[in-house]
Amino acid sequence: MDLWDPGSASSSNPAYTTITTWHNKGKDIEYQGETYYWTKDREFMKVIDLPARSPAPLELALGVNEEVARMLTEHGWRQVNSVDISRDFDRYRKYIQGSRGEFTVARDQYVRPNTGWFSDRSACYLAAGRPVITQETGFSKYLPTGNGLFGFNTIEDILAAIEAIETDHAAHCRAAREIANVAWQLLNVIGPQTSGLSRRNASASAAYPPAQPPNAPTSQLRAVWALLMVSCVVKVFEATMNRVSSARKSRVASAKSVASTLETKRKVRARSA
Repeated sequence: MDLWDPGSASSSNPAYTTITTWHNKGKDIEYQGETYYWTKDREFMKVIDLPARSPAPLELALGVNEEVARMLTEHGWRQVNSVDISRDFDRYRKYIQGSRGEFTVARDQYVRPNTGWFSDRSACYLAAGRPVITQETGFSKYLPTGNGLFGFNTIEDILAAIEAIETDHAAHCRAAREIANVAWQLLNVIGPQTSGLSRRNASASAAYPPAQPPNAPTSQLRAVWALLMVSCVVKVFEATMNRVSSARKSRVASAKSVASTLETKRKVRARSA
């Protein structure tokens, strides 16, 4: 948390930003006749007209080709190069700290199954005291929203969130920081307990001194604990879906191989006859 302490710094960039990729290949999953997509462009396109309706500018740090860059510019999205920002930690941190807040989307694989997933990048925005508006994945069941953190399903939800933040930006910045702070304190309690399961000697134990319980509302601690548990479930879900997809592809390939063999034998018998 110290690394992200905003101190007295105020946002120098008036835009709501995010650091992201646009299009990803190779990780889509087919399950029970449906395709779950591992790419963000599909979700951004659902709100492509947002800059025209937003009272605050919106900026994407990403890497895209000229065609996509032109399309985003035509719709009012500011753009900066994500590689330049991400290759250096200090620059990455300063970019987030200097932002008005974060606006971002989540991948379809997280959204439609209502997984409860939450981005580690968004956690950095919160730790920097920057309000976050992100696509609803079910995380609002476990984290407090409406003050420093907002989940959305529609473009109207986004506009309402921006309006709320702009009404009292300083208060929402403090709330964002507090959400991250509670989560960090909880990790300081959970971490030593879980790591103790695998420690084998006294020297390892000495590296993890007992942590003091965090000074935070019990309801908030339970909420963040639940989010951590959901994150684990999400990972299991992803692994399971990938195995299901691989098994289906294997069965299809096997069936095609058998069909090809039978067709070859049929042709051989036909020529012999």
